[in-house]
Amino acid sequence: MSPEQAAPLLCAGVTVYSPLNHFRLKESGLRGGILGLGGVGHMGVKIAKAMGHHVTVISSSDKKRGEALEHLGADDYLVSSDATRMQELSDSLDYIIDTVITGSFVGSMKETEEMLDFCKEKNLSSMIEMVSMDYINTAFERLEKNDVRYRFVVDVAGSKLN
Repeated sequence: MSPEQAAPLLCAGVTVYSPLNHFRLKESGLRGGILGLGGVGHMGVKIAKAMGHHVTVISSSDKKRGEALEHLGADDYLVSSDATRMQELSDSLDYIIDTVITGSFVGSMKETEEMLDFCKEKNLSSMIEMVSMDYINTAFERLEKNDVRYRFVVDVAGSKLN
């Protein structure tokens, strides 16, 4: 696995893998919800699908529906403000992973190794955009505008640093 692919997995990948592992939710056939479709959420969809789960993305708007269903392979998409659909799907999921949190300390070294092995075995990768150091200010501006799909990886070695 290339370093630029492994780097985001050390954060986003283990953030999703760890609760699935900890709560013994890795068996095929489960119905899971992924709340939020950003840097962590997109890996949640990929990892849960690779485990054989039926995955519902739960988001605050409809704008990422096509990406979730067509590109990431989610099975369903739910807009959280749609009270009727929320009621219809209540009690239909075995778990929900909330990726809209500020951060958490999850994932031991052992879980991180397991997650990397799992991603390698299933050929899972994070959706990244490589940027050089001279682009870093623009990258931060794009982060503030929520204009990243899904992770920036800074190419320090390939950057022209003074």
